[in-house]
Amino acid sequence: MDEEGNIDLFRIPRDGGKPVQVTVGQGTDFLPSWSPDGKHIAFTRILSGESHLWVIPATGGLARQISSGGTYNAHGMWSHDSKQIAYLGIDSDQGYNTWVAEIANPEGRRLVASSPNVVIPVGWVEGGDELVIWRQMDSGVHLCSIRPDGTGERIVADQIKDRNSGMAFVFPEGNDRYSQAFYEGVPYAFAHVERAGDVFVLRVADLIRNADLVAGGAR
Repeated sequence: MDEEGNIDLFRIPRDGGKPVQVTVGQGTDFLPSWSPDGKHIAFTRILSGESHLWVIPATGGLARQISSGGTYNAHGMWSHDSKQIAYLGIDSDQGYNTWVAEIANPEGRRLVASSPNVVIPVGWVEGGDELVIWRQMDSGVHLCSIRPDGTGERIVADQIKDRNSGMAFVFPEGNDRYSQAFYEGVPYAFAHVERAGDVFVLRVADLIRNADLVAGGAR
């Protein structure tokens, strides 16, 4: 934090050493996320009561604002090729939105999913042709896959209440319960509720062939 109360981001070598400042500017910078190719860092900046998603070269330099509109924009999720980023945008009039923007042309951002209820991007499916989103519907809370153009949404897992973990996911094949395990760079890893050492990475592409199509999109 500087003398004016602004909070910036710094890089620190894994083996120790002097921190290197990455962002410079007004506001609070937080939630950094490295691009898979290591060339950029996405982060959220809070300024004047609003938060927006920004991207900056990992070595520092000119930061670019990716999001536009709304009062809260965060949770940036990089595509595997580092060319696109999905993020959550909350608008007081439109509710929850999942957007996808190309880093080279953020002004051409696309609305992927929108709902008055919660809809949050979780990560990208292998190959980059689909997203994983966490969506609240009338039927409950589900993990869904959806194409970046907003079509082809499918349920891949149902969230249920579990007496051991509080919340758990049940996948189409089998009745075992899994809680989400949060690992950096692995947004859809899951741990078995009753076997703590049993952790797997969900390959959504292997599940959607048996998933239910979400008719009509947002609910």
